[in-house]
Amino acid sequence: MILTLNPGGDGKHFRQEDYLNFKKGNFSVQSFHSYLKPRDPNTKMAPAIQEFFENDELLEKTVTIPILVFRSINYDYWKEEFAKLNSEEERKEAELLSYEIARTIIQKVNPRKILMVSFKTLDKVVENSVIPLQMDEPAYGYYGKSKQRIFATGKWNKTPVFCIRHLTRAPPTPEHKKKMKHEFFRFLKE
Repeated sequence: MILTLNPGGDGKHFRQEDYLNFKKGNFSVQSFHSYLKPRDPNTKMAPAIQEFFENDELLEKTVTIPILVFRSINYDYWKEEFAKLNSEEERKEAELLSYEIARTIIQKVNPRKILMVSFKTLDKVVENSVIPLQMDEPAYGYYGKSKQRIFATGKWNKTPVFCIRHLTRAPPTPEHKKKMKHEFFRFLKE
């Protein structure tokens, strides 16, 4: 299972075809998840995930969900835009509902392993008790003079968890990406 914070992008990333289906009451999901085939040339995450996995067969076996279902360029944008039309309390309620839905899906799917994309995802999972995690000390690296997390491992119950630095927003250095991938493939073999 791949967990992300939220579906990235903006209004350009909504497909007219989906809109027309939704208007007809058809909310069925695609037969593949968005990391398998980029929908448009503006999509950055799908190719980054494909390159990280290096294996389409493995990626095809994954289930992917955002823990926050609201599409936005990033988390801060979501907070700012929602606040323009709603109260802070309503935003928090909407987030809590998303986290409850994510918790239910994770529990029902009961994945063999979990990959979290970005430490913001990990922080929100922990902060909001989406699933109880026991995480080991992360591996750190330097970005300029800033010491930042690169990857971390842990467990949810008996399910192994691997968290990586975001692949497109402030992406890892080539050296850190190589180390992340090496540790990830080792994690998969365990």
